[in-house]
Amino acid sequence: MNTKIISVSLVLLMAGAMSVAAVANPSFGRGQASIETLQQQLNLTEEQVQAFKDLQSIQREARQDERLERLKTRLSLSDEQAEQMKAMHNEHQSTRETLRQQHQEQLGQILTPEQLEQMKQMRGEGRNGHFKAKGDGEGRKMGRNAGSNC
Repeated sequence: MNTKIISVSLVLLMAGAMSVAAVANPSFGRGQASIETLQQQLNLTEEQVQAFKDLQSIQREARQDERLERLKTRLSLSDEQAEQMKAMHNEHQSTRETLRQQHQEQLGQILTPEQLEQMKQMRGEGRNGHFKAKGDGEGRKMGRNAGSNC
């Protein structure tokens, strides 16, 4: 029983950490940046953009359900506990989106329209909506090869 409580606590802690990361870095949820990039590069219509967003939403829900099922099995959660966790996750997502929108509005009060556009373009140049690193374009290396060029 204590193991379950610890596991659920760790999951909640990770969700909180991801929320903080999303607030600190609005491109954390990369979906919007990729939709905008696709819209520009493929000259998508508004209907196509909406269909793409709908598809992403369906896929996100399916992944969430799969993760919840794995968690339910690993932690031997009851149906009620699983539903509570799903509701908590949905509430967390809604809060995160609200915070992201507030962050965007605050950026709009600080930066000029030209700077906002430049920032948007910088995000589009990077991988997955992140800013492109300065230098040779490789950015920071991660994993096993992190120190091989030093």
